Amino acid sequence: MTSHDETQDQPMMDGATEASASDKQQGKKDQMESDAVRNGALEDSALEDAALEDSVRSVRAVGEDRTAESADGE
Repeated sequence: MTSHDETQDQPMMDGATEASASDKQQGKKDQMESDAVRNGALEDSALEDAALEDSVRSVRAVGEDRTAESADGE
């Protein structure tokens, strides 16, 4: 199967085949711009996310230790 072969009988979304080529290009451009804005926001909050990830990791470790102790005690 090549990358150009159809993989399904129907489009995934209603109206997917009704969009013109320019509508599809505009949609692609809009999505790329939205992704860039989102990625920029993610980079700005990277330190906050890292701190949250550390907290979640700590909670998981405590939970794992607690589970291990209770399993040993039984």
